[in-house]
Amino acid sequence: MIGPDASLGPESTSERGSVDEAAEPAGGDIPTDAGLRWKYTEELFFRALECPAAERQQKLIEWCGEDVALRESVLDLLTADCSVEELISTAAPSEPGDFLDREKNGDSEETDTDRWIGQVLGAFRIEKLLGRGGMGVVYLAERISGGFSQKAAVKLVGRHLRSSPAVAQFLVERQTLAKLEHVNIARLLDGGVTGKGFPYVVMEYVEGRRLDEACDDPATTIDQILRWMLQLCDAVGYVHRNLILHRDLKPGNVMVTGDGQVKLLDFGTLKRIGPESAADSAMTQAGMRPVTIRYASPEHIEGMQVSTATDVYSLGMILYRLIAGRLPEGLDDLPIGVYLERLREGRFKPPSQLAAESTAARTMDPQVAKDLDAIVSRAIRCEADARYPTTNALAEDIWSVLLHRPVSARDGSLRYRAAKFYRRYRWPIRAAAAAVFVLTAGLGAMAWQGHIAHLQELRAEKGVEDERQLAHMLLSGYFETLNLIPGSIDAQRRAVAQALGYLDRLAQIAPGSDLEVDTIRGFTDMGDLLGDPYTQNLGNVPEGIATLNKAVALGNARVSKRPDDLETMLLLIKADEALGGTYLGNGDAVNAEKILKPAADTAAAMARHPHATPQMLERVASTVDLLGDVYDPGRGFVTADLDKAIEYYSLSAHYDDLCNEANPQLGFCGTAIVVSEYKFGSLVEDTDPAQAASHYRHGLDVVRHFSPELSKSTRSHRFLNYMLARLGLMEMRTGPMTDGILLAHQAQAGFRELIAKAELDNRARFDLVAFETDLSTEYDRYGKEKEAKETAQDVLGILGVLLHRSPNNLRWKMIDAEDWMTLARAENKLGEKSEAQEAGERGIAEAVQLAQNKNASPQALQVAADGLIEFHSAKKPDAALALGFAQRAAGAYARPAPPLLLTLAKAQAVAGEREQASQSAKAVLTGLAGPIKSKIVADEIAEAHQLVKR
Repeated sequence: MIGPDASLGPESTSERGSVDEAAEPAGGDIPTDAGLRWKYTEELFFRALECPAAERQQKLIEWCGEDVALRESVLDLLTADCSVEELISTAAPSEPGDFLDREKNGDSEETDTDRWIGQVLGAFRIEKLLGRGGMGVVYLAERISGGFSQKAAVKLVGRHLRSSPAVAQFLVERQTLAKLEHVNIARLLDGGVTGKGFPYVVMEYVEGRRLDEACDDPATTIDQILRWMLQLCDAVGYVHRNLILHRDLKPGNVMVTGDGQVKLLDFGTLKRIGPESAADSAMTQAGMRPVTIRYASPEHIEGMQVSTATDVYSLGMILYRLIAGRLPEGLDDLPIGVYLERLREGRFKPPSQLAAESTAARTMDPQVAKDLDAIVSRAIRCEADARYPTTNALAEDIWSVLLHRPVSARDGSLRYRAAKFYRRYRWPIRAAAAAVFVLTAGLGAMAWQGHIAHLQELRAEKGVEDERQLAHMLLSGYFETLNLIPGSIDAQRRAVAQALGYLDRLAQIAPGSDLEVDTIRGFTDMGDLLGDPYTQNLGNVPEGIATLNKAVALGNARVSKRPDDLETMLLLIKADEALGGTYLGNGDAVNAEKILKPAADTAAAMARHPHATPQMLERVASTVDLLGDVYDPGRGFVTADLDKAIEYYSLSAHYDDLCNEANPQLGFCGTAIVVSEYKFGSLVEDTDPAQAASHYRHGLDVVRHFSPELSKSTRSHRFLNYMLARLGLMEMRTGPMTDGILLAHQAQAGFRELIAKAELDNRARFDLVAFETDLSTEYDRYGKEKEAKETAQDVLGILGVLLHRSPNNLRWKMIDAEDWMTLARAENKLGEKSEAQEAGERGIAEAVQLAQNKNASPQALQVAADGLIEFHSAKKPDAALALGFAQRAAGAYARPAPPLLLTLAKAQAVAGEREQASQSAKAVLTGLAGPIKSKIVADEIAEAHQLVKR
């Protein structure tokens, strides 16, 4: 957005003509006007950079003719550009404006009178200059609209670069920042173009100190420095997972806020991982590789191919600077070749030695110092392959220093590892030594048993620590990192198997002790990771169920001994919900009901406890809501019961209200409201799409007002996609259809984005499958057969992946059958008769096979009956089969819903039972009596009337 005064920026009205006009003056004359002459000089500079160095002077003679002053000006610019590559210097040129601004007309941000000050860009007024960099100028700005105050940092392309490829790079930076949401990365707030068409970005203004200044504070400990480095590694790792390289990591680009949070700034030199983009190519061709030499990797300085190892090097050099208080000695003012040679030789002091020589040296444990020296040495190796492979690997070694574990950068000798083990467990070891002393003093068998018990306790404690560390690694980044590595599935499975081994050993010695809590929690987390369909998982459902059953068994035993302990009840409820959800998400509603009904009873007891916290109430609501899913008729389980579904959904909403009353500021209460809106909307979709749309619209509004932190979560993204999806379907029904289709496309893009982020996550794929199945049906219902066909084909492709991973998932098989029949319906309307027949036969075969199972769900029975009626109504054996399926489906309910009764009526009609069909059709009309609010209901009533008349 551009404010009303944006055109009054520093681009003055005296600057006439575009860059191209300046480069090609009329009649071949070189311009004499100061503004146009500078534009022409700048253009010749970029032209010269595209030529081989040996040919540049001859080209300039041709271009400039007898204008020696013009040629010398361009040569000055080329010399200044070369100085960046020929000389290493931490100081800026004495008069940088001489290289970059020849206008001297007081009209530039590089002059003393800065005309940007006081100007308005979008919703922000520029207040003062904050700083300049190689790629842009940054100002402090204040929001002047929206009804609230806010400080921001506004970045514009440097004036000297506004006719260069840097503009394209700036746009890439802005587009990338819009996608990055991380607690340790400064957020993008706004963006636009100035009155002259140059882009700008508005960033979160971070108040605090530069990272190096904060670390130089004598009050800052080594531990604090390392924790800040871990935050920075996490931010850079997140950037890498989004397939981006920063390429300009340095302390000046990192701020530490007052509450101790690191904020990474300035992505002006970022590069996308993968094929070189147009912006990267243009920057390289123009000779523009902005780089802070002292923190840049050798390959970056030399203009060679860069990778994630490039940023790892910069992180290593930052860590050197923060530990030592300065950069390595003897590397200033050196030619590039000599500088790189010094780096390859590694002839500089370790950072701990420089720190020890400082007058303000911190006290540093010798072992810690050696570990940090080794970490830095590995991170800043000249050979990229010799560095840490990822920022996560670097962070793991930093964590090891904090936790007194061996670091991978050290030699790993037995003496070194023993010293680390003693440092971690020195008190238990001393206690064990005391026990041995007592034993040798003659306590005999009693002392011996005590000694054995103590050793078991030590092993248990070590098991807990190992399990905690491994589980933390798996659940806090390691899994995501492995996802990026081709062929890493075996590594993931081995890591989980190791964690489960620790837990099994721990379970044997933990009962009754405090270690039992960690064991239950560990089994629950590992079960979720293995197969919970509602979270990112490894797709191993049987192993996940077995692991969660262990958590539930231990939880029940602990609750029986501590019936009033809230924390124990919460542990059990979490394990129950995880196990019930895994069963339900894989189509086994019967076992889900067996688990979730007692879980709901435990949840109700916890909710009644006078000391129940809002977090506990939210968990109660979630468990009860999941039990409502077991009974939701729209989900097609054999346990379906509309009354019970409404009962438990209403009870869940009640607990959500209690949670919100206890603390309205808690974000998870908002997520619960979204879930309730989704559930209630789904119950009335077919009968009252306008009311369903109202529920979804409210849910969408709640999601869009989540806090920035909450909005970053995968769960919030799923909520957003769900609300967009269901609202889109309802608006396709109620109109205007184009608006509904637009929302549907947004939802599809959102679901696919989640799939791309988690290749092994079955739930992300199934979310898209469930939505597109309904979407293809809507397309077919409203005459968009081509879109129906394409969407059904997409669903079938995704289902192929899911069924390969879990071939026994009955729900997925049923949806597969539905989509084959939807495809057949669309192809038939498009005139593709043979393809339609083939697709229909496959869908019917799958549906019938599922319906013949004695435990088939009512929905699966209805799908098979409807398919046989639609495609095989003329075949008497199939008509009888359809009738049998419809009778079984209707018999599963005390009061079958009208759509199911209509299926029964049609089955009775094709089987020749006209009287029974008429009676069933009348029951349909009774059930649908009242105002008609949807086309679906109108069509059902019309069909029922026809059956009554027969």
